[in-house]
Amino acid sequence: MKIILLSLTIVTSLALTSCGKIRGVDGALYVENGKRWSNTKLPLTLRVPKKYYDKYKKEFQDAEADFQTAAGGKDLIDFVTYDGNYELDKFTDSRSHWNSLYSQGLIDHGEYIVYIKDDKEHFTDFKTGIDGSTLGYAWAWGTDIYWGALSLNLYTLKLGARVYDVLLHEVGHFLGFQHITEQISWMNPTHTLWPVGFAGDDEEWVYDKYFQFIRDTYGKDLEKLAAIDERKVIEEKAESIEENFGLSADRSWDVSRAIFHLSKVRNKRSLTEKDYNIFSNKLLGFNYKKGKDALEKHIQGDGAELEELLVQAAEVNGTTPEHMTEIMGELFL
Repeated sequence: MKIILLSLTIVTSLALTSCGKIRGVDGALYVENGKRWSNTKLPLTLRVPKKYYDKYKKEFQDAEADFQTAAGGKDLIDFVTYDGNYELDKFTDSRSHWNSLYSQGLIDHGEYIVYIKDDKEHFTDFKTGIDGSTLGYAWAWGTDIYWGALSLNLYTLKLGARVYDVLLHEVGHFLGFQHITEQISWMNPTHTLWPVGFAGDDEEWVYDKYFQFIRDTYGKDLEKLAAIDERKVIEEKAESIEENFGLSADRSWDVSRAIFHLSKVRNKRSLTEKDYNIFSNKLLGFNYKKGKDALEKHIQGDGAELEELLVQAAEVNGTTPEHMTEIMGELFL
């Protein structure tokens, strides 16, 4: 087992660099065989002092959401709060501190502690000079990271870097990503090369590595893998329906799933009237033939019946008749 200790440091002109070695896929990224995620439950739980979480709530929430988006909707990290603030003399004391909490049943495998340095008298063993240097550390025990500690140095962050940026970088280490120096990235240890949020390659890396984890976990169980891919498609469509048509989140999910399965069946065989009726009743509240007849009358100039059905469908879906027009088009056009 190897101890992995990574940091961000300030050098001249407030540019940031770091100690650390580039390792992983294509000289850039992921730690040894994807063990980071496969040996640790997801989401990773990071315990944050409540007063600092409240103060930087948006930064913590944005970082959590960015990792979730990059993984296709899967929660990779979960920030939770604890009362007080564990103030240790040395950051390297964090492992024994974690073990003490674990022995008391106060923390579990896959749960990490976020320590906050807001005073130069604490965590005095940062390697590069705490009074004008390290922004944060991520420390994990080898590749099977049943425990870990992350430190944010607010005492130094006052010099200009954002809490949000450091969170992305250090949490990235917990998820198995190492420093990369060739391009703009949240894992580039140079502050001037950090993007605002995720760079395009960053998001792709997280997505690819999450699905690599799924493949490693399930092996040749392609049905489970296909179900995960399907869920991502349904979730994306549901978000679009909720945003564009005013349906509730739950109803948007139901509609998206119905549309997805209709398309799936349509790709395998010709749809029967029974298929259409099941879909139409579930989605709109009336059978397919009734909707088709109303649409044909509308095309011929008599739109009264179609308008009545749009009102009915809107009531079923908790939205307006205007919003139902495009959804009906998925079925009848």
